[in-house]
Amino acid sequence: MQNMECGVRNMKPHFALPPSYLFQLPNSSIPKLSPVSPIRLLSQQLLKHHRQGGNFYFGGQLKIVAEVTNRATVKTVGIRYTDDDWLTWKERDGIWCSHDERSEVDQFLVLTESTLAAGVRIEYALYCRVNESTWWDNNNSANYSAQF
Repeated sequence: MQNMECGVRNMKPHFALPPSYLFQLPNSSIPKLSPVSPIRLLSQQLLKHHRQGGNFYFGGQLKIVAEVTNRATVKTVGIRYTDDDWLTWKERDGIWCSHDERSEVDQFLVLTESTLAAGVRIEYALYCRVNESTWWDNNNSANYSAQF
């Protein structure tokens, strides 16, 4: 599976991938844990935006590539993130990039807003929504993080 649109080719994750766990909602307020998850983080990359021709860093963006087991044709994959310890949070849906027929896995590109300030630390989790179910990859309940 080589896809330049997702920016995955020859890209290694910035950290070791933890095992993913399945959190299924909405039937209970307490997520149900299972060792098999349809979604996992493949890579993360910090994109820093500079003024043209200068070194002044004015904003950043987090680029995520997620792998999702193809459980349904129609699904929504995205990120929920915070920069204030979950007092508030934002969600951004990703876009489909590719499909590997041999493994039945889809890849999605997910981007945060592009105005994340220098020095900000965000925590995030990935979601996959199919029909009435939502699955989360939240790094074994520790959440993923990125420092700008």
